[in-house]
Amino acid sequence: MQFLHPGYLWFLSLMAIPVVIHLFNFRRYKVLQFSNFRFLQQLQQESDQRNKIKHWLVLAARMLMIACLVMAFAQPFIPFTNQAAQKPSLISVYLDNSFSMRNTNNGVANIELARRKAIEIIKAQSESAQIQVLSASCFGHEQRVLSKKEALQYVEELGIVPASPNWNSILEKQKDVIETNKSANTYCYYLSDFQAKEVNFSAFANDSSIHTIAIPFLANSKANIAIDTCWLAQPIQMQDQASNLLVRIRNYGEDAAENVRLSLTLNNEQKYVGAVSIAAKSTHIDTIPIAVHQTGYTKGLLHINDEPINFDNDYYFTLEVKSSFKVYCIASSNNSAFKALAAGFKNAEFVFSDYNHINYNQIEEADVLILQDATTVNGGVQAAIEKRTKTRGLSLILFPSDKGVEDLNAFLQPYSVQLSKKYSSVSLQPISVQNPFFKDMFRKIDESMEMPSIASAFTLNASIREGVNVDALLKTKEDAPILLAAKKANLTLFVFGFSLSSENSNFSRKALFAPMIAKMMLSSSDSKPLAYDLGASRSIELPYTSDNAEVAYHLKSATIDIIPEQRIIGQSLFINIHQQLENPGTYTLGDKSQAYTLSFNYSRNESAPVEAQNVENWAKAINATVIAADVANAGVVAKQIQEGIQYWQWLLVLALCFILIEIVLLRYWR
Repeated sequence: MQFLHPGYLWFLSLMAIPVVIHLFNFRRYKVLQFSNFRFLQQLQQESDQRNKIKHWLVLAARMLMIACLVMAFAQPFIPFTNQAAQKPSLISVYLDNSFSMRNTNNGVANIELARRKAIEIIKAQSESAQIQVLSASCFGHEQRVLSKKEALQYVEELGIVPASPNWNSILEKQKDVIETNKSANTYCYYLSDFQAKEVNFSAFANDSSIHTIAIPFLANSKANIAIDTCWLAQPIQMQDQASNLLVRIRNYGEDAAENVRLSLTLNNEQKYVGAVSIAAKSTHIDTIPIAVHQTGYTKGLLHINDEPINFDNDYYFTLEVKSSFKVYCIASSNNSAFKALAAGFKNAEFVFSDYNHINYNQIEEADVLILQDATTVNGGVQAAIEKRTKTRGLSLILFPSDKGVEDLNAFLQPYSVQLSKKYSSVSLQPISVQNPFFKDMFRKIDESMEMPSIASAFTLNASIREGVNVDALLKTKEDAPILLAAKKANLTLFVFGFSLSSENSNFSRKALFAPMIAKMMLSSSDSKPLAYDLGASRSIELPYTSDNAEVAYHLKSATIDIIPEQRIIGQSLFINIHQQLENPGTYTLGDKSQAYTLSFNYSRNESAPVEAQNVENWAKAINATVIAADVANAGVVAKQIQEGIQYWQWLLVLALCFILIEIVLLRYWR
């Protein structure tokens, strides 16, 4: 037992007052004359003994009454936890209002149960308490301190938001408020289902002035099926071209899911209905054949039926469909390899030229530029490339000539690629199945695939440069790169280390040639993801094509019109949505001259049901006291944690009881 005001215990010395009174209470006796005491002697002895007992009981009652009153003022308590209870200088309440809190417990949503407990905790605080309320959105205004009335109102108004708890941001805001208010004794309450996320609580766990209390809310059901994502089997969807849409569906439950209905809608027309079966705690990738007959943006929606968690049943996406793409191929003499390739591309418009008859306007309009047998890139070609990449993406495929490459290196230097020493008898490694470039290029990659033979090749060197990403796609058996892919702004550059001439290489006659060149041509740098996550902190990068940098881009749908945060860097437009969008769907972004169609979905971070082990790990990480969610009154428990189990009320009752005992003894004991 401890005392909140131990200084009052000095007043226990007042217990000596009734002792003194009892010891030195010299009463005056009135003398009465009796003729004979012989008959009263026995009665007098009995009365003396009874009076002594009565006096000692009255003395004890008075001393105990004084002791109880003094100890009541000293306020004795027993700490609820191992941490010493102190009056809090700041209360921080985190109420998780993310989608996972929609899960139910005995028919009631966890968000409502958590809201009740948060209100009970706040109501238990004093009227002068300083209270911080945080939510999963982690808004900037949540960094301020509220009064008790304001905190109650804010908790009442909090609703479900499409955001996952960013625990590091939550802790950072709590730390800032603690330091700003110089709080020496803070109590942090976390009302959440404690999704498994990486977080560093060491600063809180090691700070004795911060007391952490966790109130976990777990769902009755651990089952959920969600559409994770989707992607195209090839990077660009062409008009009237049959392709495959790959859909990844995840089963979080412990039981297998049979015949889950999956549907696909394109531009509000249902195109596909099927059923999928998914094993317990696993994923399934379903393939949906599609063909789009109109160009421009196509709005897509995937849907499954699953209850009670249904925020992840829909997945919106956008396809940018092109009627064709233009390829401008320049070769010094023989370009038969690319002419043969052009015959197999129905949606590609090939234009062939030699280095003496270059049409620079066609380069500016091209989606792909192929330079074969290149010894240099003249100023006109460079200017056309620069003009093209200011507005749209360009894929540049470059095969060097067997002759000198010094002039060519001057062009390649800004892209962190250099050609140097030439060597002969080159043997290639098999293609790497881990490289994203070769993803979906082949149904199955055979490690025994015959690689091209090369008589001679240049050494390719890649350097580190800000704003440029370089990746080795093919390597020699000596682990030297022979094909590099460099990405800088709107230009994707593929540089081979060898000439494509038939005397030097049989690459154009191998099975690897056509799919690799096709993938390079389709790797336009202005391709965008099919969808984005709501609430994601990462910027959305888009090619910037507007002539007026002062005009703001609007994000619109049938019901909203907002202006998101936007920055223009070079030829790129960076958009940050933050918390401005609340609902998933497909939106239009742009101004009068340019418009993009973007799709947004709720983050799937909240799809995984939470295990009880998560809460135990959290409590251990933050050195927290855990309160059961079904506790009758969280405010009473919070008060006990903050101030310990108080006993002063009982001591006052005992003091009154001892006064009553004294009265009874004096009045009725004869």
